[in-house]
Amino acid sequence: MKRICLALVIVLISVSGIQAQCKMKSFFSGGINAGFISNLSDFNNSMETTFSDYNKKSISQASIGFGVGWYFGERFTAAFKMNYSLGNNLKDEQALNLYGGNFELNAGYSFLKREEYELEANVGGIISFDNLVYNREYLLGVNAFSYSSINVFIPVKVYLWTYYQQKNKKEKVGAYIGYNIPVYKSDVNFTGLDIKADVGKFASNSLWFGAEFRI
Repeated sequence: MKRICLALVIVLISVSGIQAQCKMKSFFSGGINAGFISNLSDFNNSMETTFSDYNKKSISQASIGFGVGWYFGERFTAAFKMNYSLGNNLKDEQALNLYGGNFELNAGYSFLKREEYELEANVGGIISFDNLVYNREYLLGVNAFSYSSINVFIPVKVYLWTYYQQKNKKEKVGAYIGYNIPVYKSDVNFTGLDIKADVGKFASNSLWFGAEFRI
């Protein structure tokens, strides 16, 4: 993991260095996102071993994010973003809630630019602080278990941008599809009842769609 993180830092520094003599302009970004393909298989398997009536669950997530970035010339960008995500699954007397926040550093390159739109490829690194809360009802009340994990992803995205001010094509609104590749999952910390069984690792979702703007 250390090698991967170091490689990402080198790539981002290299992009900035290559474009250092180009005109640089900052921007503010924001957006809403939806995440699918949950990374809960290990967690579900361990919970099924612990609780014979555990219902295996997958969770869709929604998130909101904001960030700042810079244009380097006409095609390169670098950005820092913060995102908060939330998702839940209610089934019978059991409920699973997956939420958390992450920090993202990425670099982009516009490989196709037209009068009305452009396509941008984007890659970077994410450190994610994920939390799971599992509630189960029983005759005498409710048991609640809270789990936390720190995870690292490599996000790969493709954006389709359009310009809402043709005179200034730095201000954009667009949509993207992306996949967060898990490269590290930490051990799970938990509070609640004393469970002797190991709790499987988990992370936020991998496949993401979203809409963003840059101003």
